[in-house]
Amino acid sequence: MVFCVNSPANTSVTMGVHGLLSLLNSSKAARQRVCLDGKASAPREKILLVDASAVQFHILQKLDLDWRSQDFNKTLYKEASRFYSGLLQVGLQPLLVLDSACAPGHEETHTQRRVAAHRSGKILGPTSGMVMYHVYKDLGLQVEQSIHSADKLLLALYHKHRSNVFALLTGDTDFAVYGVPKVVMVGNAVVDAGTVTFTILNTLEAWKELSRAAALRNARPGAALPPAMLPDLCKRAQVAALLGNDKSKDVRHRLQARNGQTRKNGGGFSIGAVLSPKMAAFEVLVRDDLPMDLAFFHNTLKMRSFNEQALQEFQEVVQEYVQDDEFARAPTAIEQLKITPASLPWLPEPLVRMLDREPLPGLMLAFASRGFFVPMDVPTPCKALLQDVRRRAASVLAAPGAAVHEFCYITETLQRLLGQGPEGAKAAAGGAAGGQAGPRAVDWFVPSTHLPAAQVVDATGSVSAAEIHRSMSPVGRTMQETAAAVQKACETVGAVDVAPNIAAYYAILLHALEPTAPEAEPGQFRTACRELLLPGVTIYTPEMEEQEFEQEQVPLADGEAAKVVDVGSGLSQDDWNEIDDKGVVNSVKSSTGYKIMGELQP
Repeated sequence: MVFCVNSPANTSVTMGVHGLLSLLNSSKAARQRVCLDGKASAPREKILLVDASAVQFHILQKLDLDWRSQDFNKTLYKEASRFYSGLLQVGLQPLLVLDSACAPGHEETHTQRRVAAHRSGKILGPTSGMVMYHVYKDLGLQVEQSIHSADKLLLALYHKHRSNVFALLTGDTDFAVYGVPKVVMVGNAVVDAGTVTFTILNTLEAWKELSRAAALRNARPGAALPPAMLPDLCKRAQVAALLGNDKSKDVRHRLQARNGQTRKNGGGFSIGAVLSPKMAAFEVLVRDDLPMDLAFFHNTLKMRSFNEQALQEFQEVVQEYVQDDEFARAPTAIEQLKITPASLPWLPEPLVRMLDREPLPGLMLAFASRGFFVPMDVPTPCKALLQDVRRRAASVLAAPGAAVHEFCYITETLQRLLGQGPEGAKAAAGGAAGGQAGPRAVDWFVPSTHLPAAQVVDATGSVSAAEIHRSMSPVGRTMQETAAAVQKACETVGAVDVAPNIAAYYAILLHALEPTAPEAEPGQFRTACRELLLPGVTIYTPEMEEQEFEQEQVPLADGEAAKVVDVGSGLSQDDWNEIDDKGVVNSVKSSTGYKIMGELQP
């Protein structure tokens, strides 16, 4: 079976800098097709850095599963195992980094995407992350748990292992700004039986070609071809800020607004007007003076309304790229960016180890590291009941005195679960737990700073009867029994259509919060989770895939046409012609994936 995480429907979820990927991809010389079969083509550099959340999202998008179905966990486990097992079989060593919480400053984009997912019906499901965890452990993959989002830790790991890094697999174009040399977007990875094909973006060559194109645009007719020079990080960051990332969208909006005002002039085009963010990026690349000043925005980009405050915000975005890269190179960066007892000093060490090593509901990591989470919506009758469970989790995990909030994507409001208000959160975030350093004030979620436009609703009081909560207690129960008790408690308050995965999610949460539960020990906890989420599913091995592949090979009757299935490949005929030059062409062409994709031309 071919597994290709590439589909037109997925291109809109690329994160990072808006439009940067297409800009860098405009140079064909910057793209490289690499096909691995684990034999003659085994790579010299073995480590494949993986943005695990991005891969998880793309697998789920490709499968298009209903998370409420009985087969959701099993199907996700099987397909994710195929994907990662395929990477292992060709000699790569995946090094995965997991998110714990939304990165500071990205809350608006994060919540907007959740609202859009709800409206489109593309909800990923509450148990997805825990199922993926079992894939990682069953295949023996190396996993690192970030204290916030994965980006900074991935960058630090790249700097540590750079001489052994094959590529970085991600959905975030920010890594092209940082200058990680070889980046593979998750939409450009094809895992087939015994073969993996990547389309690698050589970011350094791409930036050189982009810089050359900018210089050519401003060169006099007949002038010599300018050399391909690599722009430094500051200049690349300025281009990113102009194109627009999660923190600099306002600059792009201003450019687009200016574009609409100046594009037409008496039926034609205005002379000298910047027509697009791409042309603005070219203007940045040919400038020698750094940093950029108001005169550049006013005179060159014709953005007359760009003021000192806007310039300061722009420069802060640029400076953040530079500072993040500088920090990632520090010897202590990796330890500071991981979940460790030092990063969560108010929590007991056994609980921190559990957060780092066990399959847990995502809200536990988010509450502990930032005090902010976007929970899965549940049927109306049991909303208050299950919010009470989350409130209890917040009280166990959050720094003492700090406020904890969750975002409801149905009402688009912030629900304050703990704390007296945003100012109290600011005061508590500077330090807590008996003088130990608590979460840094710039990291802990504060509504007025991170989501100032959202309405805050007080949800600090428990509204469910105590006896109902006691009925869900995990003490003396297995996880499966607790899941049944959660289901029954929801039915007691009138929710008769609670999906089994919701009950499983809260059962695992209750057991994780209860140190006296039967599965409190790490090994027992993991086993109990697997029995609850993946009952009867055996641990995946490549041999299972080979057996299934053989069973799928049904001879066609004489004259019977083969069925063509669209697997969403992004490889054109030119791409495959390039692969033909590789030494593994016979292996590729004999695979089911090639036979299918070769017939699917646009």
